[in-house]
Amino acid sequence: METTTDAVSAGLNLRPSPKFDATLALSWMQAAQALDPFTMPASDVFKALVPLMPYDYTQTWSDSDLDVSRLDASLAARYRLSDRASLRGEYRLVDYVDDAPYLEDTSGRVHVVMFAVGYSF
Repeated sequence: METTTDAVSAGLNLRPSPKFDATLALSWMQAAQALDPFTMPASDVFKALVPLMPYDYTQTWSDSDLDVSRLDASLAARYRLSDRASLRGEYRLVDYVDDAPYLEDTSGRVHVVMFAVGYSF
């Protein structure tokens, strides 16, 4: 079985003033795995006696491929209106790629934008 996995992540927090801070976060991962080829020989007599055996199972290993990657990126900012109130905004990107889909391709990209008003009691 062959397996590879890699992951990298980084983040940066900035506070240019007491009322404002910003955060940048990035992470990337990839994973790949596959079974080694194997044989499942069956005699003609066995195939004749077992009804499901006419199917050739010798290629089953080829359905085991996993080859995915994912990128997550976010940028957030917060502005303090007072000691108790703040405004916050964030953008997030998730990009998922499935290079070896089995039943269906689950690749896709999501963009999320959020805004919030905060108040501390």
